[in-house]
Amino acid sequence: MTGSGETLLWAIVDRVRAVADGELEASVAAFRAELQLLDDPALLEVEAAFRGAMQRAYHYDLWAAAYLIHGGCGDDAFWDFRAGVIALGQEVFEAALANPDVLAVIEDIEDRTLFEGFQYVPRKLAEARGLTPAGSGHSSGTPGGTPWDDEDVAALKARLPRLAARFDWL
Repeated sequence: MTGSGETLLWAIVDRVRAVADGELEASVAAFRAELQLLDDPALLEVEAAFRGAMQRAYHYDLWAAAYLIHGGCGDDAFWDFRAGVIALGQEVFEAALANPDVLAVIEDIEDRTLFEGFQYVPRKLAEARGLTPAGSGHSSGTPGGTPWDDEDVAALKARLPRLAARFDWL
């Protein structure tokens, strides 16, 4: 079941997608504008839901997808990548968590997933209002799932065959 903060987050993300069409600066501006309309309790709920989604996406399988899509992916880039997957909406987000190989069907996935800045909007807006969001970040602990070896191309191809084929890891 989805909490009210999560429901509101995904509704806002849908509106952002409708006006920004995957463009980073427009997405950040639209996200900020949407969040500015919220009262303080709702803003904190959405910030917590966003942080929760980022933490759920902190998974080795999704990180492997980011690595294949972008030809490499360190810690900071993976943080941006997870924000980009959230910006794609709840349906894509949930599908990608279940099987990151589904991202291979998104035509412009490379451009829509390094969303540096999108992830800062909820917390910065809350702090600007003098609010203190609970929790401490988007990457607590170690990623979920099984780690992978970036030098074992065969294992990456077996793990995510559609992404490997699309991004020429063959």
